[in-house]
Amino acid sequence: MGQMISEMRHGVRRPVWHDLAERFDEPRECLASFLALEAAEVLAGEKPANLIGIANRTRACGRNLYVLWKQWGAMVLGESGLAVRELSDRGDSLLLLLYRPEALEALLRRPSASAVLARAGYGAATGLDEVLTELSTRIDGDRFPHEIGVFLGYPLKDVAAFMGLVRIPFACQGPWKIFGDPRESLRLAEVFRCCRARMAERLNRCTSALDCLADGSPRPVVGFDEIESHSYGGKAMCIAVIGGMDRLEKHYREEAVRSGVELRMFSQSENNIAVKLKRFDALVIFTNKVSHRVKNEAMAVAKQNGIPVFMHHSCGVCTLRDCLSCLTATVAHVGESDRPDLGRRKNHS
Repeated sequence: MGQMISEMRHGVRRPVWHDLAERFDEPRECLASFLALEAAEVLAGEKPANLIGIANRTRACGRNLYVLWKQWGAMVLGESGLAVRELSDRGDSLLLLLYRPEALEALLRRPSASAVLARAGYGAATGLDEVLTELSTRIDGDRFPHEIGVFLGYPLKDVAAFMGLVRIPFACQGPWKIFGDPRESLRLAEVFRCCRARMAERLNRCTSALDCLADGSPRPVVGFDEIESHSYGGKAMCIAVIGGMDRLEKHYREEAVRSGVELRMFSQSENNIAVKLKRFDALVIFTNKVSHRVKNEAMAVAKQNGIPVFMHHSCGVCTLRDCLSCLTATVAHVGESDRPDLGRRKNHS
């Protein structure tokens, strides 16, 4: 559905491999053309990784990509600079993660990305190989690991919101579900689309698909760069903590200072909280220390004003630290257009 909407939005048909397959009769060239198109964004340096599914069936051209991968996959990728992880092989289909090791490792080292993965349960996994092993285990499990969007370089605000780690209003359906200000996400989707279109053009003109696959020189990945400055227009992000424990307020504030954000505490039964919360950039609600009335009022204000919300039962300092790591990454992407009053923020102290 997302792919269809993307194609309709741009008025062009998304390049598909079977349109090119007849140009490449030799088995290795055939496989290389498929991989070059499906990994176009990674080869261009705009994504750290791509998921590629291969069904074990004979195509209209008479070839079986699953069989070709088993025979020639390692050889074909040899000069590409890409690494591969077989996330799942069920016999009738294969799921590959093609990635640039240096780009993916750099992404996963970022505090905001590691915070999202930690919330998803990757706390024990540290190195790239361990993280990919955990991802592979989850692929074969009962529930699809939606945190895979982190690995694929999707905006962290969209991944975290889709996973339910942070409450950001749904904006639109692109190639993935987009939350908050959609402009940067749609720009990134257009970058990805253009990469695929350019690769399709190259494959239509080239004499060797192996050359197209090998020509993708490693470049700094800019498409999934995150905003490390936790601010709007040079002003520090302001986060409201609703609930929590009074004796921990000092430690809450220390965590906020470390994260570069301003923090205001609201008690468990605050009066007129709706009016006070409108001007905050994000809300953290500790549900075990707040009344249902205050929680419901806060959620209503957040929905009306497009304010991201992080809810957690535990009110410990470590919980707040995880919230701040996630929120400072995601809120930075929401954009000032969703919060027209940010430039007129009053002093919260």
